[in-house]
Parts: sequence; C-alpha cells; structure tokens
Amino acid sequence: MSDTVAYVSSVIRASSFDRSTGYLYKIDLESGEILEKYDWNGSYEDFMNNERGGERGIRGLEIYDGKLYAAVNRGILEFDLDLNLIRKEIDRRFLAGLHEICEFQDKLYVTSTGYDGIAEVDFKTLKVEKIWIFNKIMQKSRLLLHNRPKLKDQFHINSISAFADRLVYGSSKMKGHLDFFEFKEIHQHPKPKGTFKHNTYEYEDCYVSLITNKEEFYYFNKKTGKHKYIPIKFSDHDTFKTKEKEGVAKYNWLRGLERLDEDRFVIGSSPARIGIFNVKTEELEREFFFSDDVKNCIHGIKLLTV
Repeated sequence: MSDTVAYVSSVIRASSFDRSTGYLYKIDLESGEILEKYDWNGSYEDFMNNERGGERGIRGLEIYDGKLYAAVNRGILEFDLDLNLIRKEIDRRFLAGLHEICEFQDKLYVTSTGYDGIAEVDFKTLKVEKIWIFNKIMQKSRLLLHNRPKLKDQFHINSISAFADRLVYGSSKMKGHLDFFEFKEIHQHPKPKGTFKHNTYEYEDCYVSLITNKEEFYYFNKKTGKHKYIPIKFSDHDTFKTKEKEGVAKYNWLRGLERLDEDRFVIGSSPARIGIFNVKTEELEREFFFSDDVKNCIHGIKLLTV
C-alpha cells in the first residue's frame, strides 16, 4: 500500500435528491485501489434544483485535526478518515452551491457560489460565523447574520486556498488569483477571455489553475515569470464514445487539483478519474478510473500521507 491516500469527491449531474448524487472515495495512490467509498444520496434539506440537476453530490474537501470535511450543496459533512459520517450541518440561509473549502487559521472558509459569497465556518459547530458577499462590480462586504443574501451566482466564486498568511480565491468569470483579505489581484492570467477556471491556487513557486472548458492546466513559474497552458488528455481521449455533451455533462471536464510533490499534481476529470500529472514532462504518469459514466464528474481532491 502507498504511503499516500487520495480522498476524491464526485458529483453526478442530472441527479435528484432521492437518489445518489455523488461519491466520496478513499484511494490508494500507488495502486488506484478504492479503499473506502461513501454514497451521498442527498436530502431534501440540501436540495436546490438547477439546470444540471439537483444538488449534485460532494464538492470541496479539507482535512483538519484528524477529520475529513466535505462540502455539499448547502452544508458541510464531517467524516473520520475511513469515511464514516460523524455529523452534517445544512445551512439553507447562507450556503448555496458550495464548491472549494479550505482551513485557514483554524477556521473553515467556504465558497458559496449561489450567493456570490465566501463564508467562515467554525469547526466545532460547523455553523457560519461570518459571510462576505460580492456585489455586481465585484466589491465585497461583510453581511450581518440576521440578513439573508439573495441567490445570484454572477461571478461563480468557486476556488479558495491558503498560502502563507493569505487566502487566495478565484472565480470562473474573473481574470486571475486574488487575495481575499487584502481584496486585490495578485496574479492575472495572460489569456482570461473565453476560459472557465477551477482550482485557482498559489504555491511558493507557482500559480496554477485548471482551465476546465479548454482541457488545460495553467502553470506560472514565479521564478522565471513564464507561463504555459498544457493540454490534459487521458489515455481514452481518442477512443471515448463521445466528446460531445451528453445532456448536462461533458467528457474531460477538468476539476479537482492537489499538489503531490515539486513536479507532480493530481488532477480530476470526467467520467470520474484522476491522473498524476508531471508539469516538467507535461505528461500524465498514472491514471485511475472509477466510472465510465460521463455524468459522474470529479470535484474535489485531498491528499494525506499515512
């Protein structure tokens, strides 16, 4: 068994709250063996219908104090590391369309795309303590908790991560990487037009994103100041039965990203699979497939050394 396990979440498009809407996998990163699997069949209290169907499974992941935390559409699930559900907290008042989550200074920060907001959640209670809402010109303001935001999703704020002493967030409809507390752009993508981004992260030596609709990995080297957009193609790229959208889903919808080491990243795609990608060789070194249903799309990835 590998000394690294991957926790991987998926969403199933065109689902409804009364059936499976996504999965949470615990994967041996050496063999690709599924060690544990959790089926999230949703609940009425978490349900929010949209054009892609239902609340669509399990999204962003984070590990904190020996527990795994997972975002669903309108709440947070807490698991032990063997995927036994400990508790859940659904919040229809402030959480909608959750995507990425991350720990920062012992708090959980959550992107709430449905409200164009970012919420701060307490790990002990799993309740929202603060929420910031972005207006139509992308100015943010803290919302008093006796108010309720309106569903908007103008910017699709879907990415948040912690680097050094700052939170970095991103949006599918914004140009680059932004500092949350300073509220300023720290890195701009060279060709932002026509791109639909996920997993907008900063590391000590680079900025990265998945350009989901272009099937590309964006990598900016801080030392050299050079960037590249690298096509990501899994081994079945030329043989998969269709590249066209099957109703509400699309082949190779890139989403889910985690750094493995200096040169390698774990990338998620659809149908549900992950690949170990080497940014130096620009190749996928390993591929692990979990489904052949194009509607089953990877959403979150979190690595743990055991």
